[in-house]
Amino acid sequence: PTAPEILAVAANRTYSVVLCQGGLYVFGAGSFGSLQTPLWQPLALYTPTEVPVFAKKQVIAVAAGGRFTVVACRDGLLVFGSGCGGAGEGCAEPRPLALPRSHHNNTVRALAAGREHCLALCEDGTVYAWGAGSYGQLGLGRGVMEAEEPTVLSTFRAAPPPAAPTPIAACASF
Repeated sequence: PTAPEILAVAANRTYSVVLCQGGLYVFGAGSFGSLQTPLWQPLALYTPTEVPVFAKKQVIAVAAGGRFTVVACRDGLLVFGSGCGGAGEGCAEPRPLALPRSHHNNTVRALAAGREHCLALCEDGTVYAWGAGSYGQLGLGRGVMEAEEPTVLSTFRAAPPPAAPTPIAACASF
């Protein structure tokens, strides 16, 4: 068989995520459902392993956080693992994460994840932030320690979509 075409990659300290034409693959060491495995089972995947639930979805972007993975699909955001986007103590099954109702049809085109926070850049140029913000990493102002749901980062103005995807990145290490 022919190797699938790689569209995007993401990595954190212990595992990697590869988005290919028609599939999402994970490998490395994961726990708390970050590799979409049972929560109680720390796991090391030594070769890329397809995540079956994404085989039939139109995945646009991926990001690997501290112990979670966030995936942008044409029909919305999904998160699995622990620590960001309402995942609580961990979830091996992808859980939906909604944008605010006023932007519900806005498609995410790029994602970035830190240890416990995420950023999403949408087609209309809107940037959303959510997760832990104790060091100001959400950009939502002094005293915002956490945003449980995606919150518009109003500092920036919307720009027309570029011809190619815009890369954004965040670091996840202490």
